[in-house]
Amino acid sequence: TKENDQQTEVLEEVLEKAREKQDIAVCPPYELPALEKFFKQIYNLRNKGFRNLSLVMPDYRNKKDLSEYKKLLTSEGLRRSSTFEILANLSKTINVFRFEELEETMVDGAYIDLIRLKMNMLGVAKMSASTRYVEGMKNLVEYVHANLSSDGKALVNVTAFENQKSILEHLINFGFWGVVCEQSNVNEVKKQLSHLEQKMISEPKKRR
Repeated sequence: TKENDQQTEVLEEVLEKAREKQDIAVCPPYELPALEKFFKQIYNLRNKGFRNLSLVMPDYRNKKDLSEYKKLLTSEGLRRSSTFEILANLSKTINVFRFEELEETMVDGAYIDLIRLKMNMLGVAKMSASTRYVEGMKNLVEYVHANLSSDGKALVNVTAFENQKSILEHLINFGFWGVVCEQSNVNEVKKQLSHLEQKMISEPKKRR
C-alpha cells in the first residue's frame, strides 16, 4: 500500500542516518506492527558491526506503551546494554511530566525534541513564526534534568531554533549529555560548546 511504502522510506532514511553517525536512531511514530520491521533492521545493523547504536523509543502515552515496545525489542533480540541504550522520547508536554514515573529499569535517559515540544505546547501542526527558546521550555528541560537518575543521560534536539547559543548555554549549565543540530551547523555548535565550556570553567577562578 501507499502508506506502507511511505513507512518503508522513512525507516530507511532513519537507518541510513544511524549508519552514518553510528550513534542514535530515533523511532518513527508508528504502531507496533510497523515498529517490528524497524527493530528487526536495528538488530541486523548491530550484527553488521554498528555496535555502538542506541535507540530513541516512539512517543508513549504511559508506562504500558514503553513496556510493549520493550517486549517487542526483546523478541527481536535487542536488550539494553552499555552499547545499546534506550531513551524515552519527550516530544509532548505530558510526557515530560510522566518521565518521573518511569523506573530506571525502563530507560537510560531522555531525548528532548525541542521543536516538537514547542509545537505541542502551542497546539500547532508546524512552526511558521520564528522559533525561540522561551522560559516555559527552559522549565520543562530543567524538570527532565531534575528527574534523571544519577547516571541518566539527556539528549536535546535544538534543530530549527534561532537562539541556539542561549539554549546551549542553558544546557551546559545543567550538565546535559548531548545535543542534536542541523548537519550544516555542526562545526558552529561545536565551537559554541567549546567556548561555553571554557567560560564555565574559568568563571569560578575569576571570582577568587
